[in-house]
Amino acid sequence: MPLCRLLAIAIALWPAMASAAQPPALVAVLRDFVRAASGSDGRAFAALFEADCSITDTVKPYHWQGTGTAAHYFADLQDAVKAGGFEGLHLTSNGDPFLVARADHAYASLPLFVDYSLKGTAHREPGIFTLSLHQDGAAWKITSATWTYSKPPS
Repeated sequence: MPLCRLLAIAIALWPAMASAAQPPALVAVLRDFVRAASGSDGRAFAALFEADCSITDTVKPYHWQGTGTAAHYFADLQDAVKAGGFEGLHLTSNGDPFLVARADHAYASLPLFVDYSLKGTAHREPGIFTLSLHQDGAAWKITSATWTYSKPPS
């Protein structure tokens, strides 16, 4: 089947897939992800991910992949926040998430604000965390996460 036809079918089905009732355990993982990414508990953050996952962000080295990725990323993020003089960094909602779940796989697009203070000045940067997830038994785990700014940071 030609790619353009597959894309047309996928686009036509998106509203129905996204509006369907989502599994509560999946929604809880998304909530916990935002909470953990805003906190200082690397173990809680890493527990949300599969052991072998992929993360892309604006923090050097920009891409992490493999076993232990979530813990390595979180440590690098904390180091960058500290080295950059950022304080009070946390994520807040910037609208409703887009979520599609089919069987044991899911896709989520979370519009967020990154709120922080730098040299005493408050900043708010809009962006999107895009996640893919996999269900293993009753638990949903994040398999990949990518942060994208909606506009260049100030």
